[in-house]
Amino acid sequence: MFKIYLQEASIVTVIDFSEAKNEYLGEVLFGVVKEDESFRYRPFEQITTSMIVDKLEVDDKLEIRTRNGSRYVVDKNLGFYEISVKELAIMRTGQYSPARIIQIRKTT
Repeated sequence: MFKIYLQEASIVTVIDFSEAKNEYLGEVLFGVVKEDESFRYRPFEQITTSMIVDKLEVDDKLEIRTRNGSRYVVDKNLGFYEISVKELAIMRTGQYSPARIIQIRKTT
């Protein structure tokens, strides 16, 4: 299985805040591509994955598998964020990091 190596990675928890639900939907991985053995992404491309299925510690790294079967390798010193479904849609366009999404939320 090909692996995708990310830097500046974050695990992002997605919550559905509509209709006062506060329902946990899952986690996605956000990061900047360092190397992609599958040639799906370009180096330095900012990506948001499908939902995380599992995480495995391998030496000083984390190997993360997503719903679509992709495997990502990241450093253990990750960022952690919580965003809404609407914010996830914005983040998936590739224009904003989770940190920037939170920053925008605080100013509006």
